[in-house]
Amino acid sequence: MESVLKKNVRFGPFEVDCSARELRKHGVRIKLQKQPFQILAALLQRPNEVISREELRQQVWTGDTFVDFEHGVNATMNKLRQALGDSADCPRYIETVPGVGYKWIAPVDAVNASDPLPPLVQVSPGPSGTWPSWVLAATILTGVLAGWFLRSAADRSPASRMMEFTIPPPEGLFFEPALTRQDFALSPDGERLAFIASNTMKSQLWVGKMGSLKSYPIAVSGNVRGAVWSPDSRFLYFDERTTVRRVSRDGDAVQTICELPPGPPWMGLLQSGENLFLYTRAGSYQVPAPGGTARRLDNVAYRWPQSLPDGRILQVDYDRQIQRYRAVATSSKDPTDRRTLAETDSRAVYAPPAAGERNGHLLYVRGGSLIAHPFDAQRLRIAGEPLAVATNVFSFAPTGAAAFS
Repeated sequence: MESVLKKNVRFGPFEVDCSARELRKHGVRIKLQKQPFQILAALLQRPNEVISREELRQQVWTGDTFVDFEHGVNATMNKLRQALGDSADCPRYIETVPGVGYKWIAPVDAVNASDPLPPLVQVSPGPSGTWPSWVLAATILTGVLAGWFLRSAADRSPASRMMEFTIPPPEGLFFEPALTRQDFALSPDGERLAFIASNTMKSQLWVGKMGSLKSYPIAVSGNVRGAVWSPDSRFLYFDERTTVRRVSRDGDAVQTICELPPGPPWMGLLQSGENLFLYTRAGSYQVPAPGGTARRLDNVAYRWPQSLPDGRILQVDYDRQIQRYRAVATSSKDPTDRRTLAETDSRAVYAPPAAGERNGHLLYVRGGSLIAHPFDAQRLRIAGEPLAVATNVFSFAPTGAAAFS
């Protein structure tokens, strides 16, 4: 009999929609073929129980003319593990029982089939099929390198221009790629680094001071999906599914800001006077800075927005003709007043000028490299030649998420 889950289930950052037969990670649909999904369903029906290879053959391949079953189940299990980012040698979800079969070992939460599990985008694993555990360590390295490089631009000593080091995940946790959100963020003052680390139960928020290898967790109950610093570096904003919260830079006084309708995680935050503006792929919202009820804004949508010194908004638009994004400066008062700044494969970030410098930089990913492009924010124009700050920097289409800060 074909394996079909009777309820939606969640485990770690993943969700399984039983009616649509879809696997989603942080709300993002993960491409998974029929047979790997059937094996996943069979294992989730009986967590912590060994399911033999013969049982899988009867459930998944019944009625099929399949000569080399052993090769088929191995290949199918590999595809499933690739989608989950799991490993047979060090399993987090599926344990191999040699000579017998497989066992689901991660905690599973059942939810009502009517609970919304909204899809965002459909993605496939990378060229190798997996995202190894060192990916975020490398991306955090890239983010730190970019921030320290630009802040030391006024000092022409070659030794001060680059700083490289690795931040490992906290013990018992692992890093995951951010397909739709920002998974780590350097505070605008360059003093603190926030990042998200996961276990098989949930994704947690951590904060550490630059120059120190010590980080501390932020005490929250749910899965954290993204983190954004306030412009003055006093607060860190983050979301737990539909709840937006903030915490002080020292990690205390967690405060609920607002509730958002079920949907994609928010991708940008702007502050204007006494109001916050939250921008998601599903809509834009205004909420009082101290917290309150979020009011949906009609006909206002920005992708990865950031305030520029003159009051304009830096964002990116996807251009289907060139099949990449354009970094655009948009008037907050007149959305039709737009100036294209650069072509990019990712979101774009404005880095203010270092001490004694006139121009800041636009940061964005192009062709797998993190680019620092001198930028005159007052005149809204590129002011020099682009410089490749780092190579092999991850970006994710079609969301525009990218691993730098």
